[in-house]
Amino acid sequence: MLGTLAHASFLRVLAGSLCTAMAGGLVLSISLYMTTFFWEFSSAQIALFTFSSLTAAAVAFVAAPILSKRWGKKSASMVLIASALVIGSTPISLRLLGVFPANHTPLVFPIIFIQNIISTSFSITAGILMNSMIADVVEDSELRTGHRSEGLFFAASAFVAKAVSGIGIFASSMMLALAHFPQHAKPGEVPQDIIHNLGVIYVPTLAVLYVLAIVAVSGYRITRESHAESLRQLAAAADLAQEGEPASSEGRLG
Repeated sequence: MLGTLAHASFLRVLAGSLCTAMAGGLVLSISLYMTTFFWEFSSAQIALFTFSSLTAAAVAFVAAPILSKRWGKKSASMVLIASALVIGSTPISLRLLGVFPANHTPLVFPIIFIQNIISTSFSITAGILMNSMIADVVEDSELRTGHRSEGLFFAASAFVAKAVSGIGIFASSMMLALAHFPQHAKPGEVPQDIIHNLGVIYVPTLAVLYVLAIVAVSGYRITRESHAESLRQLAAAADLAQEGEPASSEGRLG
């Protein structure tokens, strides 16, 4: 197990997945505070974000194979992670700079709703591509070790990602504490300096996690060409094994 999981490219993509899992946990747990207090949306508006997430998942399902074929899994995932960061943090950054429309103006909700669809679809697509990158590691590892261990790779990835996503949830509580966010707060009653502090802490934290993910994925060394070569060598080895079986059987019978 140690020899298999020590695969360099697997560790790289695993590290990237861990960072995006932490970022996802952070976004998920802090989103209610951002929509309720930072943007001051109504409960009906907040409920509509469920449909934006479903739309993002559908877009990611269609986009993942297209982007993988066009740019390659590694390059596409890095671009998507960076794009998700920029698009996801831009409205908050503009608000902190005082150049975004005020809350309750007609433009705010459509902008944030569309921004959420785009940034979430980018994040989900990047996650799909990184899981596919782990699938490519399986053949490379089989070629090196002689053992096919896709179950081990995906089990390790899923376990660690689920465990680490809790760190993102924990980080959100720490952010609320650092911003001195009051307990049992009601919309419109939280001082603006506290809401501003929450945004100031949230954006850099998210940026650090996404940048670390990009750096980790950049070390992934399996390309489309090298993966095709691995498949060719494995197929050739399988053909040789099949050709050798009848001969060996005849030898034993003789």
